[in-house]
Amino acid sequence: MLNSLLSILILFSVKESKIAVSCALGNGPGEVGIITEDITYGPQDFEVDWEENIYVLDSYNGGRIMKFDANGVLLFTITPKDFFPSGLAVDSKNNLIITASSPKGFFLVRYTPDGKLAKIFSVPRAISIPLITDLKGKIYFDQVDSVIVFDEEFNYLETFKGSEFNRTMPRGYSQWSDWVEFKMDKDTATGKYNIGLRNAKSKQEIALKIPPGRISYGFIEGMDKNGNVYTTGLDCATRQRFFFRINPTLQTIDTLRTEQKPIGDLAHAHFISPNGEIYRACLVREARKIKWYRIFRYSKNLFARME
Repeated sequence: MLNSLLSILILFSVKESKIAVSCALGNGPGEVGIITEDITYGPQDFEVDWEENIYVLDSYNGGRIMKFDANGVLLFTITPKDFFPSGLAVDSKNNLIITASSPKGFFLVRYTPDGKLAKIFSVPRAISIPLITDLKGKIYFDQVDSVIVFDEEFNYLETFKGSEFNRTMPRGYSQWSDWVEFKMDKDTATGKYNIGLRNAKSKQEIALKIPPGRISYGFIEGMDKNGNVYTTGLDCATRQRFFFRINPTLQTIDTLRTEQKPIGDLAHAHFISPNGEIYRACLVREARKIKWYRIFRYSKNLFARME
């Protein structure tokens, strides 16, 4: 069983991803800025709405936000003047929600799908990434040891604190469902990771058990509208990224290997669409120089079933 699993993981390599967005480096329309020193940094965040339009937060060109259609064509650019964006989310109505700061404090800000400023809401302290919305319009963000929840009008709902899990890296991930990630514990005996989830509605807590093998797990990257959970893994030998899809009964059902290797520190490098397609942001080299910031789209049909 283990050898068969590893053979599938090692040999299966997806070559059918599509470039959803391609941004050259610069400060012109559709371009992004980076800083290159010992480490290369790309744009701060990206997000995908229900119509597969893609938003890119270009932190290094004044915090502007560019909206591209599903074919990667630039539709418009939002250039905030009174605050600096730090994170993006899109609700079920395709409104853009951003976390932002200014000398006056910290804010949640909403834009309409056509880029018009709709609402600014002051919050008492900095809002951490990830910023997540669910099917019911709720907005989740974490604050180191808790997850704070607002409704779609930015009204405070509740704060989740504490867990029976031994938390090491709490994160407020509740995309498309009521589940919030509350821990990632390393098993000292195997060196692998177990991931704990807590249901925001029922308060039930579960742990995702990681399959054996030489794959080191990362975080939960999201969930689709059918309740499937998507987690990442890293093949330590090839440095290639894997995605594991886990069904609502907590069984790992299939996997996908991506061919692009990450360069540098890309904040929010992955996104799972409601339909289960994976979007992955990478910096791409040409002639050994970084030339592009690209977001690749992987269809859910590219997952290979594990045997």
